[in-house]
Amino acid sequence: DEKQFKIVDKYIKRMYKKFLKPTEGKVKERGFYQNADGGIPILLYASWTKNKKLAAKEINTRFKQIDKVYYKDGYINNNSFRGVRAQWYHSYGHNSALGYVYLAQLWGAEIPKKLMNKLVKASELVNLAIEDREAFLSRKFTGKYNSNVSTNPADARWHTHQDSIAVDTLMKIVTDVDMTYDPIWNSKRNTIGIDDTISFNPN
Repeated sequence: DEKQFKIVDKYIKRMYKKFLKPTEGKVKERGFYQNADGGIPILLYASWTKNKKLAAKEINTRFKQIDKVYYKDGYINNNSFRGVRAQWYHSYGHNSALGYVYLAQLWGAEIPKKLMNKLVKASELVNLAIEDREAFLSRKFTGKYNSNVSTNPADARWHTHQDSIAVDTLMKIVTDVDMTYDPIWNSKRNTIGIDDTISFNPN
């Protein structure tokens, strides 16, 4: 009711001012992670407040970031070069980017061709990691630094990230790439209740 709405609205606006507003317009230099590095919550807030200008500003910022951290061949700065967890983090970051782009399209945004080409290649790399791990890992890191590489076999995650419960759906919707069957991912994702990487279920 109206009273409840005012309480929730006040809470949401305070949370936005404290946690989200300080991140607006900032483009990270490396990696792409949960909720599009805060981009999805900002779009949610723009939707809640019906603020199209904020949504447009946010989409422009996040597209710049995705373009910056995605290499031309689809590998993601940091994510795709995490050693024994490279496949896991590549699919994690790519799922987050695809989820964001999907939402941006719902806002009416057009995806730049250069950016879409990178997203398509990154989807193909999700498949390559499943089909030929060594080929996926053969690409050497060319960034400035990559300090969080895992090399211990005990830390290995040789499968698509299980929290990305519908990355196959997003790959098809956004990039028109069919995902190769990953039996480990398929088994693990069935135990996950929500996609924490994007906070919604694309299915």
